[in-house]
Amino acid sequence: MQLENYGNFPQTIPLIIEDEIFLYPFMITPLFLENQENIKAVENAIEFNRLVMIAVSKAGKEGVREKDSFYDVGVVGNVMRKISLPDGKVKVLFQGVSKAKIINFEPTSSIFATVDILAEETQNDIELKSLINILIDNIKKLSRLNNKFPADLIKAIEENDVPSRVADLVSSVLKIKKDEAYKIFSNTNLEQRIIGIIEIVKNEIESYKIQKEITQKVNSKIEKSHKDYFLKEQIKAIQKELGADNQREEDIKSFKKRLKAKKCFMGKEAYKETKKANRKTKPNEYRFSRCFTSSDLCRDGFRYSFWWICR
Repeated sequence: MQLENYGNFPQTIPLIIEDEIFLYPFMITPLFLENQENIKAVENAIEFNRLVMIAVSKAGKEGVREKDSFYDVGVVGNVMRKISLPDGKVKVLFQGVSKAKIINFEPTSSIFATVDILAEETQNDIELKSLINILIDNIKKLSRLNNKFPADLIKAIEENDVPSRVADLVSSVLKIKKDEAYKIFSNTNLEQRIIGIIEIVKNEIESYKIQKEITQKVNSKIEKSHKDYFLKEQIKAIQKELGADNQREEDIKSFKKRLKAKKCFMGKEAYKETKKANRKTKPNEYRFSRCFTSSDLCRDGFRYSFWWICR
């Protein structure tokens, strides 16, 4: 589609304000509209075979149609198809043609804006080619960390010999804040625009590397915790199979029986502390009954507390 078929610029055309993303000249994008002024703008464009301007609302200004509530640079294109949906929304298929800048907007006639085509500055082809190569190298690095740039998309970027198209294509994939996206989108200096995109890609690479390292550390800790748990369960199963737990219970019963028989020879506090120690003893601390006979517990009237015997 050629701009020349729609007359000279600047001109006043219908205005759609999009709340989510910046659209680019090469994109064919479905849009779901529910704002009545946006719908009226679409109907006007279709009825009179006119181009339409799509601008993006500023952060926190979504749904507002005032002079400073949206960015002044967007894309002009045509509405290829319009479908009215049962819920009252309208689905349109939009084809971008060129970037444009709003030079006049009147709130009293809010479905229209006067726009002019945004022309890019002349650049050095050799420098642009070098920057594009650097950009593609960084995109490949990023693609190895996530699936944001699949192989077919990287191939399409490599085969494209128009630097501005490559810059826009990469920008359309990156998830960046509106203000940052606008700075890159509206920059008419292509060299600066590509450098800005390279910086964003490099930042994403570093961010994903850090996320990957943190994830690996967390997974290692979880795996160690699970490994320790299963090892303990295996040890318990082996001990049970060998009868170690039964032996321990039998030894404890035997010790209690001997202790009770010697109660009359022990002081009240010593007997009390011995029973308490027996209750608190952990499996890995268990080593008393096979080491001491009943005569070891009380000899010549001396009092031994259980914790001292087991040292």
